Amino acid sequence: MRRIVLWTIVLFAALRYDVSTAAVIDLTAKCSNWKFTSNGGAQGSEPTAFLVCKDTPDDASVFLQIICHGHSLSIRYSGTQKFIATERAKRANITYKFKRGVFTDSARFESALGDWVIYRSSMDLQHPIFDAFSESRFVIVKLNNGELEERLPLNNSRDAIDKVMESCSRMGILASLNQASGEK
Repeated sequence: MRRIVLWTIVLFAALRYDVSTAAVIDLTAKCSNWKFTSNGGAQGSEPTAFLVCKDTPDDASVFLQIICHGHSLSIRYSGTQKFIATERAKRANITYKFKRGVFTDSARFESALGDWVIYRSSMDLQHPIFDAFSESRFVIVKLNNGELEERLPLNNSRDAIDKVMESCSRMGILASLNQASGEK
């Protein structure tokens, strides 16, 4: 009798695990390696680390970006059409799950580009989320308590993100020097 109860618990746990992970859309095979450009962002001149994935066979688009705007950084997530359609709000909590940590923050939906965006001060260059992006093999992204999650690869993310952080540090230092010289 004891074995039956134990096997029932093990079976229930296994079924519960399958149900809870069933809504994860694994995009790792549909994505390229992370890349860096110094000509990214909406202005076309912002240092950007980015990941391109194919939502459909004919559509390749940028899914995840980390952009330096001089005095701020943004983490922008586009997601699949199915993912974006799950949320119609202007603000939502977005969660980034890594092997060694989970980060949840309030994100704003920017409808012009269809991105969920978290803004951080450039003073946050040392925030642990950037280390997690650089040190993990993949990230799972989730909005609010929605059932849909998307899994993305982080291949080559360290090199691309390090270049953004380097550029952002230089931009911040230059901005501080320009402010200091303008005050004299």
